[in-house]
Amino acid sequence: MLGRSGEFGGDEDTLQAYMHQTPVMYPGWFQEDHWAVAWQGDWLLTADPAAVMGAEKVAGAPGAAAEFVFEGDALILVTQRGPA
Repeated sequence: MLGRSGEFGGDEDTLQAYMHQTPVMYPGWFQEDHWAVAWQGDWLLTADPAAVMGAEKVAGAPGAAAEFVFEGDALILVTQRGPA
Protein backbone atom coordinates (compact mmCIF):
# COMPACT_ATOMS: atom_id res chain seq x y z
CA MET A 1 0.00 0.00 0.00
CA LEU A 2 1.33 3.43 -0.88
CA GLY A 3 1.21 6.25 1.60
CA ARG A 4 1.39 9.97 0.94
CA SER A 5 5.06 9.58 0.07
CA GLY A 6 5.04 5.88 -0.77
CA GLU A 7 7.90 3.80 -2.04
CA PHE A 8 6.87 4.35 -5.67
CA GLY A 9 6.45 8.10 -5.29
CA GLY A 10 2.67 7.71 -5.08
CA ASP A 11 0.66 10.58 -3.74
CA GLU A 12 -2.61 9.56 -2.13
CA ASP A 13 -4.17 12.98 -2.73
CA THR A 14 -3.27 12.84 -6.44
CA LEU A 15 -4.75 9.35 -6.77
CA GLN A 16 -7.92 10.43 -4.98
CA ALA A 17 -8.30 13.40 -7.34
CA TYR A 18 -7.70 11.18 -10.40
CA MET A 19 -10.28 8.62 -9.27
CA HIS A 20 -12.97 11.30 -8.88
CA GLN A 21 -12.58 12.93 -12.31
CA THR A 22 -15.55 13.09 -14.64
CA PRO A 23 -15.48 10.01 -16.92
CA VAL A 24 -14.66 10.99 -20.52
CA MET A 25 -15.19 9.19 -23.83
CA TYR A 26 -12.23 9.67 -26.18
CA PRO A 27 -12.32 9.28 -29.99
CA GLY A 28 -13.53 5.90 -31.23
CA TRP A 29 -16.62 3.70 -31.55
CA PHE A 30 -18.21 2.70 -28.26
CA GLN A 31 -20.96 0.32 -27.26
CA GLU A 32 -23.84 1.31 -24.99
CA ASP A 33 -22.19 -0.39 -22.01
CA HIS A 34 -19.23 2.04 -21.96
CA TRP A 35 -18.39 2.93 -18.37
CA ALA A 36 -18.53 6.71 -19.05
CA VAL A 37 -22.24 6.66 -19.99
CA ALA A 38 -24.68 7.39 -17.15
CA TRP A 39 -28.15 5.98 -17.84
CA GLN A 40 -31.23 7.37 -16.09
CA GLY A 41 -34.69 5.88 -16.27
CA ASP A 42 -35.98 2.63 -17.70
CA TRP A 43 -33.62 1.09 -20.31
CA LEU A 44 -33.56 -2.44 -21.75
CA LEU A 45 -30.43 -3.98 -23.26
CA THR A 46 -31.35 -5.86 -26.44
CA ALA A 47 -29.35 -7.79 -29.02
CA ASP A 48 -29.81 -6.41 -32.53
CA PRO A 49 -27.79 -7.71 -35.48
CA ALA A 50 -28.58 -4.44 -37.32
CA ALA A 51 -27.01 -2.34 -34.53
CA VAL A 52 -23.52 -0.98 -35.18
CA MET A 53 -21.93 -3.30 -32.61
CA GLY A 54 -24.65 -5.94 -32.24
CA ALA A 55 -26.66 -4.56 -29.32
CA GLU A 56 -28.53 -1.49 -28.22
CA LYS A 57 -30.31 -0.01 -25.25
CA VAL A 58 -33.99 0.72 -25.76
CA ALA A 59 -35.87 3.22 -23.59
CA GLY A 60 -38.67 1.47 -21.78
CA ALA A 61 -40.50 4.69 -20.89
CA PRO A 62 -40.57 8.37 -21.84
CA GLY A 63 -38.03 10.51 -20.03
CA ALA A 64 -35.18 8.00 -20.11
CA ALA A 65 -31.83 9.72 -20.62
CA ALA A 66 -28.19 8.98 -21.32
CA GLU A 67 -25.46 11.42 -20.30
CA PHE A 68 -21.76 11.44 -21.18
CA VAL A 69 -18.82 13.76 -21.70
CA PHE A 70 -16.68 13.35 -24.80
CA GLU A 71 -13.29 14.70 -25.82
CA GLY A 72 -13.29 16.29 -29.26
CA ASP A 73 -15.03 18.80 -31.46
CA ALA A 74 -17.44 16.50 -33.32
CA LEU A 75 -19.78 13.67 -32.43
CA ILE A 76 -21.56 10.97 -34.42
CA LEU A 77 -24.33 9.50 -32.30
CA VAL A 78 -26.11 6.52 -33.86
CA THR A 79 -29.73 6.36 -32.72
CA GLN A 80 -33.02 4.92 -33.84
CA ARG A 81 -36.47 6.22 -33.02
CA GLY A 82 -39.06 3.59 -32.31
CA PRO A 83 -42.81 3.67 -32.74
CA ALA A 84 -44.64 6.58 -31.13
